[in-house]
Amino acid sequence: MGDAISRVTQKYFPELTDEAKTSRLDSGQLRWQNRVEWARFKLIQSGEIDGSVRGVWRMTPKGKERLQAEWSSWKPQYVEFRTGKTAERTKAEEAEEPSENPHEEIEEAHKELVAQTASELLTRIMEMRPESFEILIGELLSKIGYGSIKVTGRSGDQGIDGTCSIDKLGLYQILFQAKRWQQQVSSKEIRDFVGAMQMARVQNGIFVTTSGFSKDSFEGAQKSGNLRLVDGDELARLLIEYGLGVVTKALNLPKISEDFFSSLE
Repeated sequence: MGDAISRVTQKYFPELTDEAKTSRLDSGQLRWQNRVEWARFKLIQSGEIDGSVRGVWRMTPKGKERLQAEWSSWKPQYVEFRTGKTAERTKAEEAEEPSENPHEEIEEAHKELVAQTASELLTRIMEMRPESFEILIGELLSKIGYGSIKVTGRSGDQGIDGTCSIDKLGLYQILFQAKRWQQQVSSKEIRDFVGAMQMARVQNGIFVTTSGFSKDSFEGAQKSGNLRLVDGDELARLLIEYGLGVVTKALNLPKISEDFFSSLE
């Protein structure tokens, strides 16, 4: 299989970039290898390649007939992988492209589902009480690996919503602030939080919001050198990654086990 894929690549697709050759599916398999294998499968399915012998690519009479009829007009074409389908693409453009194999369709569908769930997560979070949101951020930090989580809430402690530490023993303290906002966080909020960190004599801080940060607030955080900003998009991604507020359903994808068949030979 590997030798055949190498020959196909070198002879008919020399323009493939290193990036295209090394791009991988979410499963870890090389995307280009998967495409060649899928094309072979479709040819076997149509009766144009004999797939009865493992590792052998032998053309059938039907395949030879098609080759003779279409070879003179056939042109190798590699379609770059798209990370999303756009409404602007015309039917003519879609017709020119080879249909994606199931692995790539599943990967693209998964990314779309993640994006949809992320949007729904933020909508649901906006319905939470502020104190519940602070607890959620504390749980997320714990999942990520921070220790000694303590949610201070609305105790009037300079706007600090909680504390945590880099280590489980609480030796290196971090302050965090959680803003369940729709408007952007301005540079003033960043300055106030940095000031609260200085008053508490804590060097590091985490500022989390459901919205975003203004350009000035980003610059202020960079100047402080010890403040990590987490906007709504990253927050939703982290919640999905660590399984907070979401449930996942396994999708069992069958694949031939060469190790199993080798053990029987």
